[in-house]
Amino acid sequence: MKRINSYIIAGLLVAVGLGGCTTNFEEYNIDPNRAVVGNATSSQMLQDLIFEGAGSFKYRTWRHNNEFMQYTVETSTLNQIHRFVLTDSEFKGTWNFCGRWAVNALEMYKLAEKEDNTNAMAIALTMKALYLSNLTDLFGDIPYTEAFRGLDENIMQPKFDEQKVVYDSLLKDLERANTLYTKTSTIDNTRDLLYNGDMVKWRKFNNSLYLRLLLRVSNRKEMNSAERIKAVFENPSTYPIFESNDDNATLKYTGVRPFVNDFGDNATDDSAMGERFINIMVDSSDPRMPVYCDRASGGINAGGYVGITSGAPASVISKQSGDGASTSNNDTFRQYTSPYSFMTYSEVLFIKAEAIQRGMMDGEASEVYYAAITASLQQWVPDISASAIETFLQNGAVAYDATTEIILTQKYVSLFTVGYEAWHEYRRTGYPLLVMGEGIRNDGVHPTRFAYPQILRSSNKNYAAQVAKMGADDMKTPVWWSRKAVKLENPSEDENLGYTGHQWDANVKW
Repeated sequence: MKRINSYIIAGLLVAVGLGGCTTNFEEYNIDPNRAVVGNATSSQMLQDLIFEGAGSFKYRTWRHNNEFMQYTVETSTLNQIHRFVLTDSEFKGTWNFCGRWAVNALEMYKLAEKEDNTNAMAIALTMKALYLSNLTDLFGDIPYTEAFRGLDENIMQPKFDEQKVVYDSLLKDLERANTLYTKTSTIDNTRDLLYNGDMVKWRKFNNSLYLRLLLRVSNRKEMNSAERIKAVFENPSTYPIFESNDDNATLKYTGVRPFVNDFGDNATDDSAMGERFINIMVDSSDPRMPVYCDRASGGINAGGYVGITSGAPASVISKQSGDGASTSNNDTFRQYTSPYSFMTYSEVLFIKAEAIQRGMMDGEASEVYYAAITASLQQWVPDISASAIETFLQNGAVAYDATTEIILTQKYVSLFTVGYEAWHEYRRTGYPLLVMGEGIRNDGVHPTRFAYPQILRSSNKNYAAQVAKMGADDMKTPVWWSRKAVKLENPSEDENLGYTGHQWDANVKW
């Protein structure tokens, strides 16, 4: 696949946009074998924005999110991410990934603006919000206002912006994009790997993402999330959102190179399914279980669905592996045609169920909650019968119990493989309840953010002031929108957030 401008943008991102450094700008800009933004159209940039971005999300979902959130557990000694041990390369790679594709989206927007192509402008704003929201969600405050001005104004060391500033801007971008989309496609449909030029579906994705981000900052009263979320759900003509799984923002690989899922090259890996995740599904006889994972193939647990204890010492991991454990299902996730979703219909329904449960809007939370689970079941098990769905919904481990916890626990099951969403949600709410293994590091604290990469620390003079404001640049400093940050600032305010459910174990440093 032709990577239009990806090298140039990566260089701009590290050196100008987000505060790193490089020395070979001139080489990149005159290399005749590399495309230049001015020679591309906005539609040409869209293909990589979707395809390459999905590939990076997919890899980091598997490597970071799945380990943090106990979906999977690395069984070899080469990787200790499930014990919260990460090197600077993990931070740098994620920083560059999110920033690179956000900058590419901005360049797409500029081209579209010159072309007077409002649909391409809207798509660029939607994708920019997708990538940049993840950047700030993962790291906290980021260089933003000056960073993007820096591309044109040569600001080499941009100042950090608070997350509220970043979110205010991203939400405005999504609001504007909603007004720009038209029903008739004005892009090259062959470059649109998500919706093949269906602008109605793009607009639904935009507004569904808007809901995701509004819920993300709902712990902060000043963001007025409740009123805005209610407005979206109650005004479908103004804010069309996902209405079925047909609207899912899913990249469906053709299986013909270059449009293949590169996990198809990796028939196996060294990860087993996590004990907490498996137990949630086993306890409810979840129909998604055989789609998500395989039965243990050896040891005393052969033939059963069994997980590995996340964060356990190496000796425990070794014994559990020898006894036999489930692995993720190759037929589902490791085929050249295995799809990847940026966002799904079930997530929108879980957002609505939580909004009702927490008093943001009127409605029957139970009905929407069951609809959300049903959407997830039908996404992963397309031929599931109505009777099988009904049986599952009536299971005591799944039945609605008027708590936010049950909603978020089932949302957790549905979010398997969807970017960093499960980790974002855990930090926002404290759910699902996770069991910490005896071998975890990070002072026993579940990671609250990623540390800034070394290249940023060493090259941006504003870094010292940022750390002084934060207190510490580590994986224990909570991000602004998180429940932990709210609780630390005002313990009584935490009681008003509406996260009903079990009390946290005082020994778990969530």
